[in-house]
Amino acid sequence: MRKIFACLVTVTCLFTAVFAQGALQRAARGAARKVQPKTHTLKDLRAQKARQMLRTRQARKWKALTGRPFVVDPAVPPVFSNRPSYALNIENLFSEKDLAVIDNNDYFDAVSLPLDAKPTALERYFIARNNRVNTLEKLVWRSRLDYFKKHSWQITQNLDVSLSYGVINYLDYIPKDVKVLYLGEVHYSSKIQKEVINVLEQLRASRPHQPIFLLTEFLPDTYYLLADMRMPKCLRKVYAAAVWKRANELGIHVVGVENRQLLNRLERKDFYKYYSARMDGAARRNASWNHHVRELQKNVPEALIVVYAGGAHVDASYYRNLPELLGEKKSFIIDFDLPDMKPAVKPIFNYMKLPEKMVADFGKDKHAKMLTYLLDESYKKLIGFDLSVTVHRVPGEMPKGLNSEK
Repeated sequence: MRKIFACLVTVTCLFTAVFAQGALQRAARGAARKVQPKTHTLKDLRAQKARQMLRTRQARKWKALTGRPFVVDPAVPPVFSNRPSYALNIENLFSEKDLAVIDNNDYFDAVSLPLDAKPTALERYFIARNNRVNTLEKLVWRSRLDYFKKHSWQITQNLDVSLSYGVINYLDYIPKDVKVLYLGEVHYSSKIQKEVINVLEQLRASRPHQPIFLLTEFLPDTYYLLADMRMPKCLRKVYAAAVWKRANELGIHVVGVENRQLLNRLERKDFYKYYSARMDGAARRNASWNHHVRELQKNVPEALIVVYAGGAHVDASYYRNLPELLGEKKSFIIDFDLPDMKPAVKPIFNYMKLPEKMVADFGKDKHAKMLTYLLDESYKKLIGFDLSVTVHRVPGEMPKGLNSEK
């Protein structure tokens, strides 16, 4: 009886398995008959190609705009979140006078989009990032301001202020072992450019055989005018032509460092026209310039490098300034400016006052120059320079809207 029952169970299982297998095979054949081969029309292929080109353009645009990856920037890492963000209110961290300094100071300018702007998501992120950095810099300045107020007497005692009525002997200030010399200027001043030429002439006279490279933001990074090359006529019509001409005559190599593609991306009219001069835009350009300086130091280690640019790029107190990025210890910063410029571009100078007699004497002679020399390098991050040279304005030279732009 047991054997008969076991046989029935075995036959039942085999029949069920065979039946199930046949059903699965029939279902598979039916599904296969319903699947049609996918065909691509010309419209589909064009759409696919357009998507690929869009991704390529976006990748190129990202690379051009960023200049460096966001993820390596510890100051403001990119944060993407659906949670609401809360802006830090700094109003209660400063006195009314301090807030007035912030509101009237070029350094703390925030960025806002024009009403007709059509920025991409990435460009909107740039705007937000710049203004977040701007807020952080206000907090950094708060700590510096507290330090200055506490040690103001000691700091001002380490600033030697004097008047000069002739040719300044810059070699009395520039260290003999300097490797990188920074010359920061207020743009569009022929008197400042004349002082830059004086510096170059004195450097060449004191270093007749040492290779000297003049790196500048005013020429593209594809431009090299080597010392043994004749200056082309086209260079005589660009900004600061007198400087390039004299440098060429002195046997100084002239090298451009400005990445025009990056600069154009940061100055699009439908984005924010002056983004390249704001905190984050200037920092991105500095990072690009820094690459050229490092490469030159690596290839010609015995050379003296002179960086000639706007004062905001080489000011040691500014966000991601070029001297900080390069990190060269044997460096020296000369800042060339015009009367009343310091409070507009260096917040700490709103709390300093020069002797009235010195200011009066400076104003009486249009050839006078005011020198401010920092005796203690430990205050450079606070003051921003080693030597400052203030020259008189030349009427009509400063274009409208650039009276306080560095």
